[in-house]
Amino acid sequence: MKTMLIQGKQAPAFDKDLLHTLNVPEGGAVMDDNDDLLRIGVQNEEGEIYRIIGAEDVIDFTAIVKELNADHWPIENLAPDTRRGLHAIVHPPEDIQLKALGIDPEDPGSAAQFL
Repeated sequence: MKTMLIQGKQAPAFDKDLLHTLNVPEGGAVMDDNDDLLRIGVQNEEGEIYRIIGAEDVIDFTAIVKELNADHWPIENLAPDTRRGLHAIVHPPEDIQLKALGIDPEDPGSAAQFL
């Protein structure tokens, strides 16, 4: 597995959680944009793709998807999208999205300010 950050996109605070879920050390194997890999895009809180995860083959791709599913990262599987070159898109888990909005998922009262 290789990863790369998209130039000009800010890595969100949850990026460390993502790398931990995938057992990738910060600064782990970096992919080149020209690498022939199965690509998984990762969305930030704004819905922009900020990171690409590259799988060497279908077995590696399946293992990555299983790891993400086990930690509740929603995954949208795509037919190979030649326009963007992505095979799947990962969204941050709901609790991470709520924290990004300043809502503590453990404290129902923290959402009251948004009602």
